[in-house]
Amino acid sequence: MAQGGLQVVESRNRRIVTLPNAISALRLCMAFALPFVEADWRLPLLIAGALSDWLDGLAAKVLRSRSVFGQLLDPIADKALFASALLTLIISGDIAWWQAALALMRDIVVLIVAATAMVRGDWWAFGKMKPTVLGKITTVLVFAWLVSLLVQWAPGARMPLLIASAVSSAVTAAEYLRRFARELRAQP
Repeated sequence: MAQGGLQVVESRNRRIVTLPNAISALRLCMAFALPFVEADWRLPLLIAGALSDWLDGLAAKVLRSRSVFGQLLDPIADKALFASALLTLIISGDIAWWQAALALMRDIVVLIVAATAMVRGDWWAFGKMKPTVLGKITTVLVFAWLVSLLVQWAPGARMPLLIASAVSSAVTAAEYLRRFARELRAQP
């Protein structure tokens, strides 16, 4: 069945290839490309990645094209894009590793929880985790901090944005752990 020019593959009535998933996959490709592009192209690529995050969410709502695969792929692509940008900035000497770790505290916790869920066979609980407003705020703050690192005219905003990102990331990580534990306890 074709949808939006893409072939839709169905498995137990779960769509895998959809327009929103294709956009998320493109963002994942941007994440892998980011360390290899010239410094002048990093900001436009990061902005394109952020816009693709907004666009895949909009497409999923408008087309009513949500999928379990998309619920996993979208946050993976987001985290890969941010991690790639931060790794690129660490390697180029623009930031220290601890700054990236502070900003990505939530994402580090999510990766640990996902790995634990997979090993324990509790993947279903991880799949029930829905995005929160606080998580979206954290994403915006980390993105703003990354932009401040890539533009020359924003050096005064860098430290306040790092602090705001770190605090929001820590609070979001704690909330994420609380919600995941609640999902595990609710399972009969």
